[in-house]
Amino acid sequence: MTKLTFPLSCYSKANCLLWDTPAVFADHSANNQKLHRGGNMQRKFLAGLGSLLILATSTAASSDCDDGKDRRVRITNDTSYSLTQLYGSNVGADDWEEDVLGNRVLKPGQSVTVNFDDGSCYCNFDFKAVFSDGTSTIKRRYDVCNGTGWRIHD
Repeated sequence: MTKLTFPLSCYSKANCLLWDTPAVFADHSANNQKLHRGGNMQRKFLAGLGSLLILATSTAASSDCDDGKDRRVRITNDTSYSLTQLYGSNVGADDWEEDVLGNRVLKPGQSVTVNFDDGSCYCNFDFKAVFSDGTSTIKRRYDVCNGTGWRIHD
């Protein structure tokens, strides 16, 4: 029984890709004779591989939960300090996720709407707000599917 092994050796000539594919037999001996060179088989293989990579990338990039629930929350800073970091992690997570503000700052009186849909389909999230004076506050088990906002007070 003959099977083909990968990776393939590639030779390029101008705009043409030619592939040399060695054969490996059931007893693991190799036949270095060139079985196939160039042609339609490689183009179909490369097209199929490209399609597979696109599918894998689009599936990985699509991380939203598809249960139809809106997980956007309006965060309002009603303190006298700027909000410098804001974290929101589903209750099943072991640590705080990334700072959703990034390099932005939420000044006193300002609001921001954040989509906390992390693809986990969780509705309960823990929030942590860190302020310019170094203090922080934590809100546990906030229901992002039914709540509309978190107003942070001094």
